[in-house]
Amino acid sequence: METLKFLREYFKIPASKKISWAIIEETSANGETEYKPGIYIEGSNVYLDIAKRRFFSKVSNRTISRRVYPANRTTEKLSYRYTAKENSKFTIYRSKTYITDIYYPAIYSKELENELLL
Repeated sequence: METLKFLREYFKIPASKKISWAIIEETSANGETEYKPGIYIEGSNVYLDIAKRRFFSKVSNRTISRRVYPANRTTEKLSYRYTAKENSKFTIYRSKTYITDIYYPAIYSKELENELLL
């Protein structure tokens, strides 16, 4: 589940669309900024927020600012490091099971029946 291929298939992103990892920067009206991993769709005004399991538009207005930066993902022990392609100092980390933790309980499998889901 921790692959671009999985996310492309799950969200039915056409093979003709070039995708890559991304860092999402979301700033609310009160000035709080959140950074999280996502999927960048080249040549598109939308991106995929992995944690929210949906697409958003890049936007900037009085209530919210959403920006997305194409990124590379590399392995670091038990984590993945997402580094913006245009700024190597812009980095976030997530566990290697980040995507699985979000999607595993949302996709039926026989194993799921044996799990305790909270």
